[in-house]
Amino acid sequence: MKAWHRHLWGVEFQGTGTRRLSMLGTAWLDPMAPARYVGEPARALLFTSRVAARNWCQAKTKRSTCGRFRPIRVFERLDEEVAR
Repeated sequence: MKAWHRHLWGVEFQGTGTRRLSMLGTAWLDPMAPARYVGEPARALLFTSRVAARNWCQAKTKRSTCGRFRPIRVFERLDEEVAR
């Protein structure tokens, strides 16, 4: 496996009345969907462009009364030593 370094966009959520921020994962897309296999790790909800992340955030914020969504820059990195 080759090493990679990618800049992507994630989604940060801040609930109303709280200062705590959290990065959303794919479970946010369909919380009723069961894990595909036992021990499946949580994955971050990622987008390849800021426009796509911003559009997703705007659509969710319009329907949400529980907090605010905003796009954040993330860096995904896999070093060659780990890839072996």
